[in-house]
Amino acid sequence: MSDIRFDLGKNIVETAKQSGVPAFTSNDVNGLIWYSINDIPPQIEALYTRPGFEIQWRDLFAFTLRADRKRSEDLLVQNVTLQHRADFKNDADAQAFVMQTIAQFTQGRWKRAYPDDVARLTGRSSLLDERGKINSYAASPDPAYAMSLEDWTELMRLGANWRWSGDGILAKLAASAVGNNPDGSPSYQLSLDFYIEKIWYDALEKDQQYKMKSLAENGVDTAKLIKENKEKQAARKKILEENAIKRGDKVLGG
Repeated sequence: MSDIRFDLGKNIVETAKQSGVPAFTSNDVNGLIWYSINDIPPQIEALYTRPGFEIQWRDLFAFTLRADRKRSEDLLVQNVTLQHRADFKNDADAQAFVMQTIAQFTQGRWKRAYPDDVARLTGRSSLLDERGKINSYAASPDPAYAMSLEDWTELMRLGANWRWSGDGILAKLAASAVGNNPDGSPSYQLSLDFYIEKIWYDALEKDQQYKMKSLAENGVDTAKLIKENKEKQAARKKILEENAIKRGDKVLGG
């Protein structure tokens, strides 16, 4: 088996043929199509090939291509998932690998992306909630911040997602610690996803519309709920931004 090469936005069958993978397991469930391979030899590298945005990963466990017939009659690849073996001797090794991955995004043409309307902060403040406790979901971890090993291990108890945007593609690196292996080494879950950005956000919007419709059908005043949620998010964001400035970190625009 040769190294795996891939991009998004092209026919899934052709993408699979050109990937370097000799054989995939394929499924088609209600028009949702995916090609996958598991237990990949650890020396095999996966390479996202888009010029200026190249990303390399090795020690993979699984690689999956996805397309949706309902969204594209041409069966264009809209999502690719790389699942890492995450076989690390200690937390420091896990952190080093994640930082090496982040460095590839930083050195390429990718731009930091954010989930929803979270506070856009730099430094350690990007890891903290309103009380100053480690909580990656309060904001969005700053990929340029070199955190201590102590902060890393605390962060991994909840897990963290780093996001980037580039050339219409959204990339998400997810990492979390899930206990210990029998030999005492830490057990991690680590994955890297690439999405066609427009499809990703369209799906989120449809999910939100469906949720609000279901709530309304059960008597919930959804307009009031949306207003209250926005106010709570704005208040929380203001606290996070004020605290970040006090620490000497920055609040980013956009």
